[in-house]
Amino acid sequence: MKPGLSRSDAYQLLITIPPLAEQHRIVAKVDELMAVCDRLETARGNREATRDRLTAGSLARLNAPDPDTFQDDARFALSILPGLTTRPDQIKQLRQTILNLAVRGKLVHQNPNDEPASDLLKRIASEIDAYCKGNGIRAPERIPVAAQDFPYPPLAGWQWTRLRSLFKVITDGDHQPPPRADNGVAFLTIGNVTTGRLDFSGCRLVPMEYYRSLAKYRTPKRGDILYTVVGATYGRPAPVDTDRDFCVQRHIAILKPTSALNFRYLTWLLSSPLVYEQASKATTGTAQPTIALGPLRSFTVPLPPIAEQGRIVAKVDELMALCDRLEASLAAGEDSRRRLLDALFAEALAPAA
Repeated sequence: MKPGLSRSDAYQLLITIPPLAEQHRIVAKVDELMAVCDRLETARGNREATRDRLTAGSLARLNAPDPDTFQDDARFALSILPGLTTRPDQIKQLRQTILNLAVRGKLVHQNPNDEPASDLLKRIASEIDAYCKGNGIRAPERIPVAAQDFPYPPLAGWQWTRLRSLFKVITDGDHQPPPRADNGVAFLTIGNVTTGRLDFSGCRLVPMEYYRSLAKYRTPKRGDILYTVVGATYGRPAPVDTDRDFCVQRHIAILKPTSALNFRYLTWLLSSPLVYEQASKATTGTAQPTIALGPLRSFTVPLPPIAEQGRIVAKVDELMALCDRLEASLAAGEDSRRRLLDALFAEALAPAA
């Protein structure tokens, strides 16, 4: 039944009516306070609009860096953004800017003595070939990235390559619906990984016999990276940080990194705007966007020297920790504002002495 108030019930409601003189005093005070609220709301709106413009302008200059002014732009942005960032969505934009700068090589210095990425790719190729031979699967075709397809010029020692050249295998879960079991092995779906972490709570179970029937290269292990390829939450990586046996649905890709690469760098790379933009362009379907494995394997990505990968990861981790603290301060600030507002209401509504 739709909730409502009948006319007969309304007629029975009790209300208090103050003396006429006090009504006038109440109205005058309410009008005065509402005018103050209007001015505060206008001032806050103007302040937020100014902050939004400054934040958006600073992030835009960093996301499309000008080599001649980048250092000055970066110093300016990093000095003002903590004070300007006042909303969770702005912190999310800041995180994406950090990753964008990371994969462009703009966060740390380049060392000409580092082993170049071209030599690193040769070692990776040998590891991929050995893994594919040992698992009876075909090694991926190595298609170089043509210069005209570079998203931007590579830095000294870096090289543009494709995801298939960085992972031993890029596959997905079993395409057949698995049998259910009361006891057995966890079967993760999209909802269990969209936060970027594995969440085993509430997941269904499959028989151990089914799990053992899967090819080894199609079962995730510690050090792998899962990547969502279907639905509204496509394009989200989740590192496997457990030794627990589990399997995944076909809507989740399984990427098995080579040991020659920095695992954390690969995770940040897959989280970057550069990769997400390619994922968005590769989707097919509207009701349920889907990234096929073929296009995923062909994503174009920048590969820095292994030593620089370590420096990038250290810097990104440091800046992400700052973002975490900024988020915590926003939450604490919101709690403080809420307590202040509660106190204000309590004081305003307290009976007059």
